[in-house]
Amino acid sequence: MLPAMVVTLFVKQAIYLHDAATTRLWGLSALDDQALAWGLMGVTDALVHGVAFLTLVMQHGASRAADDGASGVARPALGGRGRAADNGRGRMTTMPASRISLATKAALWLGSGMAGAVLFWAVQVSTGGPTIPDFMGQQIADAGGYPAGFAPAIGWAVHLGVSLSYALLFGVIVLVLATTRFPAQVAISFAVAVALGWVTAMVAPPAISVTISVFSGQGWPSELFPLNTELGLPFWNHVGFFLLNWLLQALGPRLLRVGAARSAVGP
Repeated sequence: MLPAMVVTLFVKQAIYLHDAATTRLWGLSALDDQALAWGLMGVTDALVHGVAFLTLVMQHGASRAADDGASGVARPALGGRGRAADNGRGRMTTMPASRISLATKAALWLGSGMAGAVLFWAVQVSTGGPTIPDFMGQQIADAGGYPAGFAPAIGWAVHLGVSLSYALLFGVIVLVLATTRFPAQVAISFAVAVALGWVTAMVAPPAISVTISVFSGQGWPSELFPLNTELGLPFWNHVGFFLLNWLLQALGPRLLRVGAARSAVGP
């Protein structure tokens, strides 16, 4: 489905000749109707498979959580003076393992990617400049000859796709660092977040030119926008995006584990 959708969405001629000869609705051309139809089918297909995937992930996470709870380790909950607190019942408090489930990690990745995309856009709006969803959508629609009404959806689809990809990249790095001690993990992931913000801000202009050309059906561009080497708003906006991901994906699991441990101990 996906390869057919991509090919049909960006071709420059009608594939279904019978459909091209029929009466057009809402003033859409045969190409616009074809692109809209395959776009809608691709979205619904992605939603169905995405929901199924998330369901499996959540079931797996619930199963792991149940296994962890069943094999909880008895640990003394220390009282205010370092004594083991038995809550007045003469027994130790049993604390479940504090492992973060795969579903929670997936939720942190999705949340950080979406929140980062909104933050990036909000900063551009607050500074009075053009926003990347508006710019990308308009450029792709104009260069590809797509209906102007599709421009906002195209721009946000590209923006969210890039944001989720960046968040996934950072999430993989956090997973790789998970075997290190927490202080080292925090320091290294923070440095990586700043470095990724700098690198992505630098390569953003040529990446934008490639994205516009490819998604408008023009192929690889003959000339790329130059690299951005200035420490202006784009740089700080990219760094802010990855620092938000650092807060949610690097520090978030630790905060969740601490909260779960305190809930298990009780007052």
